[in-house]
Amino acid sequence: MNLYLVAHGSAVSAEKDPERPLSEAGIAESSRLAQMVRSCGVRVQLLAHSSKTRSRQTAQILLPAVHPGGRLTLWESLDPDDSVGQALRAIKKERADLLLVGHEPSLAKIATRLLVPEKVPPLLSLSPGSLLWLQRQRTEEGKVWRLFGMFRAEALRAWERR
Repeated sequence: MNLYLVAHGSAVSAEKDPERPLSEAGIAESSRLAQMVRSCGVRVQLLAHSSKTRSRQTAQILLPAVHPGGRLTLWESLDPDDSVGQALRAIKKERADLLLVGHEPSLAKIATRLLVPEKVPPLLSLSPGSLLWLQRQRTEEGKVWRLFGMFRAEALRAWERR
């Protein structure tokens, strides 16, 4: 199973708009990420997002690239202040490839809890418009999660210029 964790694109400030939709930069970040995952052949059976506008907008931009003809799913357990326990339980039950659009530091906590058996502080962080790719694999010890790749928004800007 592939799990893609995506940090929503950059958002406008709360002073400018309390809903904090994507900024022009956030739309560009999300669009670059959509182009990258499309070119890599990433496909998922479920694309879920938090209840925040910026997360839903990022998911809408990614949808045609990774789940053509599919629908978005709201996962309230991906909201910024939520405990990651509910999201972790849902991920562990899932069998199909999954892309989640959410917020930092929750995404880093989810990744760390999947990758490291002990409770430790987050090992990494995602900048807005970035993606972390994990795979659940069967080993002699059972099912384990492995870090497969990461696309940072900063690197995607350089990729686009080439």
